[in-house]
Amino acid sequence: MAEAGTLSKKDGISQTTKNSESEKAISREPATRISLFGGYQTTLGNLKDILPHGMEARLAFDLPLGQGGWPALRLELGYVGFGGLPGNGTHSLTGMAWGAGPVWFLHPSRHHRGQIIGGFLVGSILARVQGPVVETQTNLLAATALLGYEYPLGPVLLFAQARGGYVADQNNPLMSAGGVMGVARPLFDN
Repeated sequence: MAEAGTLSKKDGISQTTKNSESEKAISREPATRISLFGGYQTTLGNLKDILPHGMEARLAFDLPLGQGGWPALRLELGYVGFGGLPGNGTHSLTGMAWGAGPVWFLHPSRHHRGQIIGGFLVGSILARVQGPVVETQTNLLAATALLGYEYPLGPVLLFAQARGGYVADQNNPLMSAGGVMGVARPLFDN
């Protein structure tokens, strides 16, 4: 018979198993993962009256570069659209966007399951620019800064991010701010 306040071998094993399952569920190991998300942007600056808002849908891959303070490399590909619907006499900028850059995953505390993500990406948009008297295609340099929060729900992470964007143009750069919501999942089970 075990004394009060001590664990029998059986209790010690079950407690160890529970702790390891808990640690596995809150894994801090960087993982290669895929994300799918969509969001809304509000245009800032000189173009806010011409292209007042935008929508985006993107697919992202995160490739860990190391552990600790090392970032992951994020690659994004997707669709962006600003302005009115093409062809109805309004201005619009639509196209395929890609970007790459570092992202960091920060954990608020050891026992907190969620994580903060922050980073910046540089890439371009293969854009179709339309207006009442102009229609052209061009490749524009683009940059994105992001800050968000992710929380695990079963095998996936649900997340929300605040994003700021900059699309370079010699005369009128497009600056935007908004947010996205999405889901991420590791590509490989550990």
